[in-house]
Amino acid sequence: MDKWPKVAIIILNWNGWRDTIECLESLQRITYPNYQVIVVDNGSTDNSVARIKAWVQRNLPASFNVLKYNQNIKPLEWVEYTQVVAEDGGDPENETSLKTIQSSHCLVLIKLKENLGFSGGNNVGIRYSLEHGTDYLLLLNNDTVVNPGFLEPLVKAGEQNPNLGIVVPKILYYTEPSRIWAAGGYRSWVRGSGFAFGQNRVDCARYSQDRYVSFASGCAMLLKAEAIRRVGLFCEDYFLYLEDVDYCQRMQEKGFRIRYVGRSRVYHKVGSSTSQKDSLLYYQFRNRLFFMKRHAPRELYVLFLLYFTFTVAIKLLIWKVKGCKGKIRATKAAISDFLHGQMGKATFELS
Repeated sequence: MDKWPKVAIIILNWNGWRDTIECLESLQRITYPNYQVIVVDNGSTDNSVARIKAWVQRNLPASFNVLKYNQNIKPLEWVEYTQVVAEDGGDPENETSLKTIQSSHCLVLIKLKENLGFSGGNNVGIRYSLEHGTDYLLLLNNDTVVNPGFLEPLVKAGEQNPNLGIVVPKILYYTEPSRIWAAGGYRSWVRGSGFAFGQNRVDCARYSQDRYVSFASGCAMLLKAEAIRRVGLFCEDYFLYLEDVDYCQRMQEKGFRIRYVGRSRVYHKVGSSTSQKDSLLYYQFRNRLFFMKRHAPRELYVLFLLYFTFTVAIKLLIWKVKGCKGKIRATKAAISDFLHGQMGKATFELS
């Protein structure tokens, strides 16, 4: 490829600076020549911004399980923006300066005042990136580590097929890199969500074949800027969970396709970025109902409601026997909030 398109890599951080720094460390080693790294801090309360800036300034040596800390390849420059300034495209003087710096030697840090969720936080980074003529936007979980050559195959796939809106890599377990976490995925109308292909399977030639899929995890997805402009931003009603399922569906409704590229590898620390607590149940149950009402054909929506009612009733009986009061409360709240149109961030404290 004579001229590599510009890629904006957006990493959302919320109280996870250790994972974010390791992700940034891996991005320092990638071979793709034309990219910009943007960290959106989603209202962290753990001093994340100061820690990340210390890493940029080489004042925060770190130890990693996979990578070896390299002080000599840290970014030399960074700019820090508020949400308002970032969404306006940043400061013109700073932006002019960034254009003269090598991709791996600069960082854009956007600091939000509050947690806007996955959709809201990423949307801030997307708005900033679109103001600067980027060709692709890579949404990347902060609890990932990338293979140095992971980006070229994704971009090549996007360039070779004008109908693609999303390109997704193979995502492997960080702790067990021979096992697959997601090799693309599919959307299920009956279960009302998106599910990964190949999960927990040993990586093999079968999962190295590129193919079209109907679901791409928001853990790592490359989006064409042209497609984003046609489809719009992520729906912030979800706040957390299923926003990627919704976005894949909207992409396909606009005529764009999703492609899985098996040569591209990303490693995911499953469970690091989100807690496996009652909040998981709340957002998944509420958001599945919302997604299906929003997108499913009527007859499939009815089928889903039957499946949902049966499975949730069984779970509630089990949790009652086991005394899981938090799970019961979260489930009832999820259904109640959906019925009353209460979306976005949960209005009560979840454990």
